[in-house]
Amino acid sequence: MHSMKKILYESRFLSIAFDEANAMLILHWQEQIMDVEEFEVEVHQIGEAALAHRPLRLLGNAQLLQFTMSPDIQQWHDTTIIPMYKAAGVVRLAIVVSEDIFSQVSIEQTLESENAQSAFLTEYFDSDESAEKWLLSHQ
Repeated sequence: MHSMKKILYESRFLSIAFDEANAMLILHWQEQIMDVEEFEVEVHQIGEAALAHRPLRLLGNAQLLQFTMSPDIQQWHDTTIIPMYKAAGVVRLAIVVSEDIFSQVSIEQTLESENAQSAFLTEYFDSDESAEKWLLSHQ
């Protein structure tokens, strides 16, 4: 039985869907160039969606993401967004890795913070299927 995914948010940068049966928030970044403000707005939408729907699992597909998070953005993410995920009760985060090496390294640096590591487990995958399998194999 394939569970229904409800689209919560869509912009030219990002789509956010919620799979209620599996308590999973699913993010897909689009291939778009963003500035810092646009990136922060989009990521804030993820935090808001997490607080509203309280997913245990978060699947972030960053394959097309071409945004490299500067140390400032990484710090902002750590103090602003991670607490939202924590409050929402996220326990596992699966990232489908970016094909852009700079984006990918900045994602890993961001999620290596003590704050992020104490909040949830993070793993990296090369497809939505393998990411979802890992997220669902631990109830």
